[in-house]
Amino acid sequence: IKSSIFTKVQKKAIIVIFAKNYGMSLRLPRIIALAGLLLSAGLLAQNNPYQIHDDCYQAMLKADELVGKEGFQEANETLLQTALGKNDQKAQVIYFVERLRDACARDDSEDSDVLSCQENLKHIAKSLGFEQYFYQSYQYASTYFFNHGQNLRALELMQEMSNIAIQDGSEYGKWLYQRLLAGYYNEYGTGAPARAHLAKTIQVYLSSGDPTLKRQSLSPFYLEYARTFPPSRADSIAYYLDRAEDAIVVASDSVRCAVERAKLAAAQGNKEQYNRYRDFCLNSPYKRAVGRYTAPTFKIIDTLLEGGSLSQSIDSVRITLHNLRVLSEVARNTGHTELALEFMERYAQGKENDIAAVMEANVAEMETRFKTARLEEEVASKNRQVERITRTVLILLTGFLLAALLALFYHTRQIEKSRGGQPKK
Repeated sequence: IKSSIFTKVQKKAIIVIFAKNYGMSLRLPRIIALAGLLLSAGLLAQNNPYQIHDDCYQAMLKADELVGKEGFQEANETLLQTALGKNDQKAQVIYFVERLRDACARDDSEDSDVLSCQENLKHIAKSLGFEQYFYQSYQYASTYFFNHGQNLRALELMQEMSNIAIQDGSEYGKWLYQRLLAGYYNEYGTGAPARAHLAKTIQVYLSSGDPTLKRQSLSPFYLEYARTFPPSRADSIAYYLDRAEDAIVVASDSVRCAVERAKLAAAQGNKEQYNRYRDFCLNSPYKRAVGRYTAPTFKIIDTLLEGGSLSQSIDSVRITLHNLRVLSEVARNTGHTELALEFMERYAQGKENDIAAVMEANVAEMETRFKTARLEEEVASKNRQVERITRTVLILLTGFLLAALLALFYHTRQIEKSRGGQPKK
């Protein structure tokens, strides 16, 4: 299939064929069909979603795979040289995007490295007219500081981005700001504020005429909206998953939607549907999109749905807050009451620890800033004192010099007068 453009009628026909042949519900074959259409068109929706030269795109993919790893600099340098050779300005900007992403991902990065790369990206994106990458520089940098416990610094960057977006009238910048806030709230399990910002994000998108903004996929935002609800709100989750699937643009989105469908089916005790979605996720070429903690969660669900007992303590398994709520619901529905309570206790403890960690990090950051500000004030005070002393000395020296000049002038005049009174020869 050469073209990635299909009418709704064509898509519907493919879905019906899947449903008839495999006896599946319409939603899962729809995800599979859409994923097939996207994959047939290339790695993503249009084979080269960045709309850069194909050689540059291939070089970018290699650099992208090595972000934060050995060999990244060489791969990214190849991207730059290819972009310069093809005179592809957008690919040249993406070179700086990758540099920033690498600085954010490396364990040995300093804050100054990230900020330096961000400034470089901001400058090149602004000068070449690629607005989205200017604002994305704030996204990467603020996420880096969030991940390193510097929440105030991250929020300051986000606010700076928002101020610039408002000043420049950038719909893309305003949209990205709401998107980042929604992600921040959802990360700490605060569903209501996350939904409020996600709603604003979606509304800005729908009402915008900005072509850069319109190229973005809405699917991740509807998906994130679905994740803000607890498993007991199955109808709300299903509604927003439907919306996410309708908005799929890239193949990886189909996998992410299937992950949430699998969790929802498990929470409702629908073992057959859960197995189908799980298998689709784990066998997909884009299974990397499911995240590192999804496969262990699926293993626990498998055990619970089969009526077995866990072979290891859940404390030894890394489970996200969102997945803990899902597992608690699955355990409750399969008669594992004590395990359900254990999952919820761990969820509550994890949420409490996250909030405590955030507060502790904020306090530590504020103290550091206070000490820095106090030190800067002491230095400034000493500088002002030195300036006062220097100014006083200069005044005294100037006065002394003027007095000396006056004395010299007076003495010279006296000599001239003395000579003027002598008889001529």
